[in-house]
Amino acid sequence: MITRDPREAARRAYDPIIIGGGIYGACLALEAARRGLRPVLLERDDFGGATSWNTGRIIHGGIRYLQRLDLRAARAMARERSWFLRHFPDLVRPVPFVLPLYGRGLKRPFVLRAGLALNDRLSRPHNRKLRRDRRLPRGRMLGPRQALGMFPQLRREGLLGAGTWYDAMLESPQRLLIEVLHWACALGAVALNYLAVEELLVESGRVTGVRACDSLNRETLVFRGAAVVNCAGPWAGGLAKKFDRDVAGLGHAVFLTKALLDRPPLAEAALGVEPERPGSHVYFLCPCRGRLLVGGHHSAWSGEARAPAPSEAILRAMIDDLNLALPALELRREEVLRTYSGLIPAGRRGGTRFAGKEIVHEHGGTGGPERLVSVWGIKYSRARLVAEQVLRKLYAGRWQEHGCRPGSERRPTQPPLDLHDPGPLLRADDATAGTALSRVAEQEAVARLDDLLLRRTDWLCDPRMEQPVTDRARSLLEWKAAAPSRPGAQTSGADSSQ
Repeated sequence: MITRDPREAARRAYDPIIIGGGIYGACLALEAARRGLRPVLLERDDFGGATSWNTGRIIHGGIRYLQRLDLRAARAMARERSWFLRHFPDLVRPVPFVLPLYGRGLKRPFVLRAGLALNDRLSRPHNRKLRRDRRLPRGRMLGPRQALGMFPQLRREGLLGAGTWYDAMLESPQRLLIEVLHWACALGAVALNYLAVEELLVESGRVTGVRACDSLNRETLVFRGAAVVNCAGPWAGGLAKKFDRDVAGLGHAVFLTKALLDRPPLAEAALGVEPERPGSHVYFLCPCRGRLLVGGHHSAWSGEARAPAPSEAILRAMIDDLNLALPALELRREEVLRTYSGLIPAGRRGGTRFAGKEIVHEHGGTGGPERLVSVWGIKYSRARLVAEQVLRKLYAGRWQEHGCRPGSERRPTQPPLDLHDPGPLLRADDATAGTALSRVAEQEAVARLDDLLLRRTDWLCDPRMEQPVTDRARSLLEWKAAAPSRPGAQTSGADSSQ
């Protein structure tokens, strides 16, 4: 249960204090609690309400890192993908990915064949730990006819074939994040939303806690702790400067946009395509709850504090790119049901390429407060791995990579309703539906209606369900909260899957 009682929570001491409730902060709380620490997580808004909510839902393995022969990173990502599949089989599933080959650059059959073989070899030891329906089949090469049989929309001219491999996809990013917090809290962590950290407390050069404001009642509280980790995502740079100084790279962002289209998936597999233009990159077209999720479009970020909803120019540029890569799609702007976008680290200020790795900065090493660490991550799927890295830095003297205490395995929650499909909510009688909603609200720190409908459930994936679901929930809970803010406007946050 995720219990929200800030005043009672402020009576205890913590180690560490985590600022930011995206997937990076949540995984850090979990990994700390699994090792017997007592973490507290403070989120200024609601858990996972920004880039973590807007993730592209792909849990990547290591095949992207093999393109630059980074075997260490590829091996680590194969392990992390397996971790998600093993611990969250109810929320993460294998999905085939297909990349057509037209002989451009490294996208040639003999290159990809070697990459798939190495990818299988790196994945094999982790596959054995998974239940059978979550194991990843081996990659393979397809001839042009086989590729066209799967995706008739592919351009035939110059098609040399395709490569197919398996990665994992999230059924619901927001539910996975909430399940991570459930797990962490069951092991002794405390997670509090709507707590905005305003001041870092320092004595004799070492952090001793933070001062935070409860935005629901405007009460100021002090949380004492021996270490503070700044996991505030795009806002991590601002907090680092406020607490200490500017940190190189924190704040250099790429604006990444994806869109859910009102058309069925092309297949049960995801398809990677790349428009033939200078500076292009691969877009993925993925099946998502009976519809087609496409993206992502990279655009430079000018540095404002919060990212806006993607502009018409960005949406049209993305659609133009996809139509250039796959003319048979004939995508139209009016098919966009919902947009998902967020800020993730850029390789350089004003650039449109992602940073090669996350930023983990120890402030004490550059003359700042001791035991203050700032983090900004690049992928949803690297969040747990980075949590381990941070804990090693903070607790090097007593860190054990496999030191999870006995009995720290996840026990999945049992939601009283299907939290993905709104149908049961709309069909259930008032007593059943009302009891179910109240239970979710009480056990998952729901403070506002949009917390429930956007970040505890997937009921508004299709925006056309917004009015009936909102009306039903408000009437059952007798809340007078405003209707949920449009998810497409929630476009920045702590972390993202590419």
